[in-house]
Amino acid sequence: ELQREGHWQIPYRGRVTLLQTILLDIDSRGVMGWDVSTGKHLFEIQMEDPPRRVALGEKHLFVLSRSGRLQAFEIRE
Repeated sequence: ELQREGHWQIPYRGRVTLLQTILLDIDSRGVMGWDVSTGKHLFEIQMEDPPRRVALGEKHLFVLSRSGRLQAFEIRE
């Protein structure tokens, strides 16, 4: 579980990564993202091919899978 100064708590399943203002939880099922300042759940992406690496663009999350497939997901507010 991740906490921020008692303001919010987030249970996590896998590897946690901070990219800009989004906290990512990456595991074999996909990627979940939360806003760091509020703890608000922003998105959940489920994938059949487990994610290996992620990168965050201005409005997209890029996910490289273990098989080498690169996918882009639009992040909406």
